Amino acid sequence: MTVHAHDEMVFEPDLVFVRSDRMEIVDPEGDVHGVPDLAIEVVSPSTRSYDRSSKRKHYVDAGLQEIWLVDIQARSVEVWRAGAGEPELVRDFVTWRVGDAAFQLPLAEMLRGV
Repeated sequence: MTVHAHDEMVFEPDLVFVRSDRMEIVDPEGDVHGVPDLAIEVVSPSTRSYDRSSKRKHYVDAGLQEIWLVDIQARSVEVWRAGAGEPELVRDFVTWRVGDAAFQLPLAEMLRGV
């Protein structure tokens, strides 16, 4: 899956979420033509520095409101929200807000089997 944030900015996140009322930005092949509501990157040892700095900054510059950097080795998630100068470091539950709803996702369940 490819995210075409705009003509010059293309990403390949590990996972994205697009709200149902915005599904017109997703084409039949699953590519996203616009900014998704959430992008999730699984940080690998070889791309750790790039994911946390340059790639995250590109997502923010594209207008992405929330980015999760999942670090399997550290068993943690860095939750970056638009306007925040620092991430929320999560080791137990990730709280994700969509509109007026909030979901708590247990990190242990997200990382089960890895």
